[in-house]
Amino acid sequence: MIRTSFIGANGLGRHGWARTLGTLALMIGAGLAGAVVVRSVVFPVVRTTLADAPEPVRSGVLALMAGAIFACAIAGLVIGVRRLHQRSVRSLVTSAGRFRTGQLILGLVLSAGLVGATTYALDPGGLKPLSGLPLSALGFTFLAMLIGFSIQASAEEIIFRGYVLQVARRGFRAVWPAVGLSGLLFTLAHLGYGVESAIASLIFAICLTVVVLLLGGLEFAMGVHIGNNFIIGLLFQDLSDANAPSASGIAWDELATTAAIALVLIGAAALMRRLARPVGSVEG
Repeated sequence: MIRTSFIGANGLGRHGWARTLGTLALMIGAGLAGAVVVRSVVFPVVRTTLADAPEPVRSGVLALMAGAIFACAIAGLVIGVRRLHQRSVRSLVTSAGRFRTGQLILGLVLSAGLVGATTYALDPGGLKPLSGLPLSALGFTFLAMLIGFSIQASAEEIIFRGYVLQVARRGFRAVWPAVGLSGLLFTLAHLGYGVESAIASLIFAICLTVVVLLLGGLEFAMGVHIGNNFIIGLLFQDLSDANAPSASGIAWDELATTAAIALVLIGAAALMRRLARPVGSVEG
């Protein structure tokens, strides 16, 4: 049975379309402002300075830049939630009494392991040659991607599986239309990466939304999202051409693998829910 305690937080604070549109405007405006600064001021300096740096180091810096942009967007969202909706930001993240760090770590490790293993199995030749990197460069790349993707992925979860999902729920009598709208908007935000990536994003979005509803919070979904982006960026993808759609058509085996991973993650969340004490329950 799906928990509604988390999505039910949409009743907290003050609401209305003017407040919602104002909050979205603050979020988008802050994100765009951050993107302008990063792209026009920071990126040219970085591109010149790191022109001869190894690709993993450049990708690490790009991950940090993406994290900075999303941090600006979240800052705008927080201002809107606190000032316009007059509600706690924590209600966008969890329905538990505290942030469940263990769920985040478990999601990160499980996702990184599944995605890393299956991606390598599908394309062993796609693994980045990291063995030749100096230890300092390898350490920088690891930390930069972990920090950058932690901010970026967590921000996307708060936006799409937190704020958007809860706001959309107010407009529908049932939960699932809100789930569909949240997933659709998440997919549209990833259309620039190609059709295959958009389909994978839709599968990913539905999976993580179900996980959020099962567990009553974003913690496990945040970890899964961070682990996915981190392991792909660290081991397999050059982030400087990440926006380039694949010219080889849709790889249905990769999409089938994505769907299988999604089912495993949902199963893991269902097992965690079964084993854990329900959120808000009181022990005798």
